[in-house]
Amino acid sequence: MEKHETKKKSICSIVVTYNAKKWVDRCFSSLFESNVPTDVIAIDNGSSDDTVQHLKEFFPMVEVIQNEKNLGFGGANNMGMKLAYRRGYEYVFLVNQDAWVEQDTLGKLVEVFEEGGFGIVAPLQFNGEGSRYDSRFEKQFRKGAGRNIDSLDVNGEVVETKFVNAAFWMMSKYCLEKVGLFHPYFFHYGEDNNYCQRVRYLGLKVGVLSSAKAFHDREMRTENNHRQNLKVKLFRRLALLCFDPENDQRLWSFYTRNILRVMKFSLKKQLSNPFGLMYAGLQELLKIRRFQANFNSELLDIRKDNRL
Repeated sequence: MEKHETKKKSICSIVVTYNAKKWVDRCFSSLFESNVPTDVIAIDNGSSDDTVQHLKEFFPMVEVIQNEKNLGFGGANNMGMKLAYRRGYEYVFLVNQDAWVEQDTLGKLVEVFEEGGFGIVAPLQFNGEGSRYDSRFEKQFRKGAGRNIDSLDVNGEVVETKFVNAAFWMMSKYCLEKVGLFHPYFFHYGEDNNYCQRVRYLGLKVGVLSSAKAFHDREMRTENNHRQNLKVKLFRRLALLCFDPENDQRLWSFYTRNILRVMKFSLKKQLSNPFGLMYAGLQELLKIRRFQANFNSELLDIRKDNRL
């Protein structure tokens, strides 16, 4: 018998790590303290600290896969999702390295799938101290669900939303089969937006469960280039529109509108060479269009090739 036998109605939690030593203990301990059991896979994206060594020493039950280089959030999670799918797990739980859950969180999330129709279910997300909602989560919920988060019935209401960030995603095997993997264009940020677009387009729902809680310790985290850089943000917005099956026909009007906004912002902030930024945006748009034209949808299909 293979070491990893097929599992039914089971959960595989996937944590992508990158210099995660600060959060490792709390993140992984919370998963193993869950009221419902979960196997855990850590996909390390080339950490330069002792994250991997710490995991192997203090969490020997975690299966650690080491990448020689940083594959990004989507690329590393794709590795874990392929592996979990091949082994027959009924659910996959994606959780950030700087995050942790309560004991009953996983069990409550899984119960929602019995109602049918959901592809992704997430818990309420609080800051690391647990003193208030995570600010980005609260903003995204208000925009995606069309209501204020304070209006929720915290006793178990499931609210359908257009988007919830992938810091905590419980996903069904059926969702993986129908929607597939993260899009390879997105290295870091944007991959979860695109995935939610595809989930909803294919007739599944994205939900937030008000009785489940989780904590995301990112308030003091240093922002990186993938989130803050103006050019990177522009390119990501273009790609999200281009790869959205609902909105492709509005691409050029979207591009024109946002290029003008970028120009205005660049001139206002006295950034150097705003016209160069506009030209770079046009080049990236053409790259995205070529990527889309040549893209083989089988790359997203988790059923086609499950080898890591």
